[in-house]
Amino acid sequence: MHKRSLILFRMSLMSRLRRLRYDLAKESVVAFCALVLLALFAYIFDDFINEEIRKISPGMQRAFGQGAGLLLSFIGILLTARMIRQELSAPGNVGDLVRFLGEDPQVLRSYRWLSFPVLIGFLWLPLIFSRRAILVRWSLSTELIHLFSCLLISSALAFFYRIHLKKREKKHRSEVYGEPAPASSPLRGMLIWRFRNLLLRNPYARLCLLPAVLLPCPGFFLQNPEHPLLFLLVLMSGLCVAAALIIQIAADLESSWFEKNLGVSHDQWLLSVLVLALTVAGLHSLLILCMMLVSTLLSGGILMSVHVLKLAAVTLVPPFMVPFLCLQIDGRRVLAQLLSVSLCSLFVATAVYASLFSLLLLPLIAYYGLDSQKGRFYRA
Repeated sequence: MHKRSLILFRMSLMSRLRRLRYDLAKESVVAFCALVLLALFAYIFDDFINEEIRKISPGMQRAFGQGAGLLLSFIGILLTARMIRQELSAPGNVGDLVRFLGEDPQVLRSYRWLSFPVLIGFLWLPLIFSRRAILVRWSLSTELIHLFSCLLISSALAFFYRIHLKKREKKHRSEVYGEPAPASSPLRGMLIWRFRNLLLRNPYARLCLLPAVLLPCPGFFLQNPEHPLLFLLVLMSGLCVAAALIIQIAADLESSWFEKNLGVSHDQWLLSVLVLALTVAGLHSLLILCMMLVSTLLSGGILMSVHVLKLAAVTLVPPFMVPFLCLQIDGRRVLAQLLSVSLCSLFVATAVYASLFSLLLLPLIAYYGLDSQKGRFYRA
């Protein structure tokens, strides 16, 4: 029995390594481009960031380190819960295969006891070492308690999500989502569908929207909209919103044949994506604006200052760029889209933060983006 469990574990490990081998060239190119982008960002803002960090008190630096470490742990919890759920119930994995073939349940349980510690180690060891090297170091007992708590929360999330999936499979679709909203036009129907997918059905998009709300929160405690650190926070927050839109567009393009067979034109599809992006970006920018206004009011400063408007404009730039870049390369390649949007947003947001007159660049970007993407939906 243990021998068969070891064979299953070896099959699972070799399949993961083989997948890595065949995707190595593509992943290497993506990793190299990401490192170039990060190196460029670090080169541009190195002196600026170091100078601003020196101005922050040691207590505030420790608080930022603790908060960033907890945020990294939260991401690890979600990834672990997703990994456990996939190993337990996702179709196409080794466990699902051997269960379908009628293997002994005891062999399957032994295989899972072997695979879970290895997968958890591959996920959590880089997170722990990077946090200890960059952010904050905890004692050994605190690390063990923290790791055990995170794994316990991840297991609970995966367990409850699995129960939720089983209940949802037993109900009719109309009982879960209710009667479909009446659509007076194809555009309205596509918008309702995309909003519902983005906010309710796409877990990766929702995972990106969460840090988009959490990242600007330290600015509330700084109570100074002119603090340069806020520029980085709101820019990263806007990039998280852009990442959610990119993930949703990639998922839509995977099944774009359905809309093409319904006769949806390129202009209709792009207009629905544009309205979706502008609506989500506007709501997010309004949230940042309200947060900065409350922070400024508590600090006794000017309620509506130019710096507050600049921060709201900066967070609007990354999601604004998504509809005009989504079909330039390949909308289904999420990492390529993230790199192009991040690079363009970095330069445009820097110009906007320097002067609000740089917002005049956005109509030009929109015009050339729409013009260069004509008819590409049917070639996507």
